Amino acid sequence: MTGSDGFMGKNLLRFFRSQGSPFKIVDFQVEWFDQPEKMKEFVSDCDVIVHLAGVNRHEDEKYIFNRNVELTEILISAVDSVNATPYFIFSSSTQEYLNNNYGTAKKEARLKLSSWASGNRVPFTGLIIPNVYGPFGQPFYNSFIATFCHLLAKRGEPEIQVDRSVGLIYVFEIAKKIYQLINSPEDNPELLLPITGEAAVSEVLNKLKHFSELYQKEARIPELNNYFDVTLFNTFRSYLVPGFYPFSLMKRTDDRGFLTEIIKENTGGQVFYSSTKPGITRGNHYHTNKIERFCVLQGEGLIRMRRIEENEIFEFRVSGDAPVIIDMPVWYTHNITNVGSSEMLTLFWSNEIFDPENPDTYFEAV
Repeated sequence: MTGSDGFMGKNLLRFFRSQGSPFKIVDFQVEWFDQPEKMKEFVSDCDVIVHLAGVNRHEDEKYIFNRNVELTEILISAVDSVNATPYFIFSSSTQEYLNNNYGTAKKEARLKLSSWASGNRVPFTGLIIPNVYGPFGQPFYNSFIATFCHLLAKRGEPEIQVDRSVGLIYVFEIAKKIYQLINSPEDNPELLLPITGEAAVSEVLNKLKHFSELYQKEARIPELNNYFDVTLFNTFRSYLVPGFYPFSLMKRTDDRGFLTEIIKENTGGQVFYSSTKPGITRGNHYHTNKIERFCVLQGEGLIRMRRIEENEIFEFRVSGDAPVIIDMPVWYTHNITNVGSSEMLTLFWSNEIFDPENPDTYFEAV
């Protein structure tokens, strides 16, 4: 996989990980594009090459065109030099239809790979990908949604430069499609991927502002009417770790005892609670789409979370005496341990009812 350290590449690797992928991932370093011998070694080891690497922003517009075409030419030269015939999956963009430098370069590269595959009688899939969004995108680079989420998370004020309707695709959908293609190659030089949602830039910003207003001020779960809303909300939440959590709750006390509002939501879901004995840990799993909230009602707990491809662990000491909530971002493996001397009671909420056929729960130790 070229571009494995980029936005789409990292998400593809996450998806492979969640599926317990049987594929052997061949290591690739971007500097190998300029090292012919390394390129020969790389392509010799590959049955399938997912070509994601590219340049989509640069101060020199001509460089964007030239480098994107050159990267593909280097790949073709490398496979020819060792008589390799891998199945290529290439990521192009709907910007092909806009005739800008980036789009024109991606089209030129796609056609070159298609011609090579045809001449060598091997399948080739050229993906035409709409505007991509998803967790952990690089602001001011990957997409306007990444930029908007980053700024709102930092209490900044996003600005719209060009307001137009855009077709959007959640990065997870691209990963699923590529995974399917590796298992069942499809000879299609111009495969347009379906969009997850379509909206004007201003509409997306208004949604994100609404999410921010409800969630960052009240920790309220906004109305999530469709898959696009859920994935956009999960994208926004990915920019809030670690600064936003834990979110302190108001504890109202009188002569009867106390009352604390834990969940305010404008969507459906499921509420459940657990009892945990001292020293016991629950969890050690992650979710790819599910929204989940934790609140310790009694006892002392330690909540830990880690983004699955990283090593940094975030820890939150929580107590029933000072209620707080912590929501689990997608792609963060998490657990909760009873670190007190008595039984711990924890309330959980999820935005969806548990489905044993599709649990969206992948086990991995924090």
